[in-house]
Amino acid sequence: MAAALPTFPEFDVTHTSTQAARWKEWLSRFRNLVVAMNVTDKKRKRALLLHYAGEPTNETFDTLPDTTPGESEETFAKALQALTNYFTPRQNREYEIYVFRQAKQESNESISAFHKRLRQLAVTCEFADVDREIKTRIVQSCSSHKLRQRRSRTPRNFLRNC
Repeated sequence: MAAALPTFPEFDVTHTSTQAARWKEWLSRFRNLVVAMNVTDKKRKRALLLHYAGEPTNETFDTLPDTTPGESEETFAKALQALTNYFTPRQNREYEIYVFRQAKQESNESISAFHKRLRQLAVTCEFADVDREIKTRIVQSCSSHKLRQRRSRTPRNFLRNC
């Protein structure tokens, strides 16, 4: 009798603007699952990747170059690379920085939620000092005048004191 597979959320392909960052996060969690399940066979890893990624991702995979629908001989690494190439297209770094710099705290958004959103936006910007960039963005665009006046040495302390 085969053991039941644990539940795991499928990859959501609907929000294309944040797809690259979300794919990276989903893939990290998937790799943890594979380790926890002690899966070492490449065919099984590939099958689990496509199963857990979900039907929309599986359908996309079947249309990618260098992949054959239903081909079980294809290695995990090759399948993973094909999906990663699809979900993380080349980034226009200047545009990503522009999007980051346009971010403003929403009226119903907490400062910690805004910080998290900025951290996600910064992933594709390749900043030398991410924490400094985030701190600057918070100071320039948060909704709290009091927060804007605070000074601190590090972004973490800055946010902790909010």
